[in-house]
Amino acid sequence: MPHILLVDDEAALLKGLELSLEREGFTVLTADNGRKALEMAATERPDLVVLD
Repeated sequence: MPHILLVDDEAALLKGLELSLEREGFTVLTADNGRKALEMAATERPDLVVLD
């Protein structure tokens, strides 16, 4: 199953999306800012990045 990196500074939205995608079987990584997202993208190599 694809790995998805979610990026958003709104914690409630981030958690809701994370739970919904995990329920569908996806592996989900989260970051609450751009710097963390870039670090995670470089090390984890997600299949998809979703950001606002």
